[in-house]
Amino acid sequence: MNVYERRVWYGGRTDPLTERKQYNVISRSARSLPAALAAVSILCSASLAGCAGGAGTSGGLPAGPSALARAQSGFAGPAKKKATQTLYVANRGGGAILGYPSNANGDTAPTVTITGSNTLLTNPVALAVDATGTIYAANDSDHQVEIFPPGSNGNVTPAVLGGSNVPLTAVEGVAVDAKGQIYVSDYRGDQVLVFAAGSTGNTAPIRTISGPNTGLTEPIGMDFDDRGDLYVANYNSSGVAIVEFSPTANGDAAPVGTLGIAGGGGKTTLYEAFNVKIGKNNEIIVGNEATNAVDIFKKGAVGNVKPSTVITGSLTGFSTPTTVGLDAKGYIYVTNISFSGSSSTSEVLVFSPSAKNNVAPVRTLTGSSTQLNDAFFPSAF
Repeated sequence: MNVYERRVWYGGRTDPLTERKQYNVISRSARSLPAALAAVSILCSASLAGCAGGAGTSGGLPAGPSALARAQSGFAGPAKKKATQTLYVANRGGGAILGYPSNANGDTAPTVTITGSNTLLTNPVALAVDATGTIYAANDSDHQVEIFPPGSNGNVTPAVLGGSNVPLTAVEGVAVDAKGQIYVSDYRGDQVLVFAAGSTGNTAPIRTISGPNTGLTEPIGMDFDDRGDLYVANYNSSGVAIVEFSPTANGDAAPVGTLGIAGGGGKTTLYEAFNVKIGKNNEIIVGNEATNAVDIFKKGAVGNVKPSTVITGSLTGFSTPTTVGLDAKGYIYVTNISFSGSSSTSEVLVFSPSAKNNVAPVRTLTGSSTQLNDAFFPSAF
């Protein structure tokens, strides 16, 4: 789709989630800018036995790091993952978090629907799920994170991370590391805030990655490798697409690695990036809307290098692949969106761990029963 879609100014910056809903198509031969972003979070752990419970069910929040021994987030790290049981999606257009059986295919209704006035989910743009099943939803309308206990379903009341001590201006991503620390990307503030494990309420961050040396330019999705390094996807192509930080990065810290080139393109073919996932072998996986592809780079890839594997072609079903996620077995989940005038259709395409080149998905979650509506971001994939 070689078009340019006009950006909608968002307090002097572009809101990547809104620009796909309010756009003006102008022909352009060079490339396309990223499509609508909402949040898909793919995850799950064997501890999610209560996920399909009745409306309004919930459990207690974990007490601290010991309960979060190996965090899994929409952007979470790949090591020692639990068996996948549930696919979670941050359904921005429906103001909900949806959950599906891990083998869901076709027009399948969700078995988990977290929505309603008590949930505060007015604009969930990204989410993360840790190893205990606790769900973290980045809610951009109120610039805070809603935290739901394991097994939540229905119109449940979350704990909230937000307030005057939480200086967020545009929440676009959330992730949880192996220590249970909560990472929140501030798209408009060009920063990543890090909170202690178990943080709720008006709690100040313990670290803030921010400043010109960081290379953060409209950061959104995040993930971790097995060393705990943080990978951040930059939506603004004036910077490089992917920046990598040490586990203790703070302040105006320079990244320890970058993938892509300023202005986008080159051998990586990466322009704006919504999110990044790190595979079980520390490979770097990025949805590439500019080329209608999913690009996979080898462990340690930096600079202007070609992807080692590319999933692309007519059989893939890609029209606008925005965000990617992984399950415990390495299956790749891709949120895909197609536009027709002012309307859009959301779906989730699932590819085998060995997928490459022009290959069809093994499953496709799509149709009215799915309730998918601006559901992207294998989230805080």
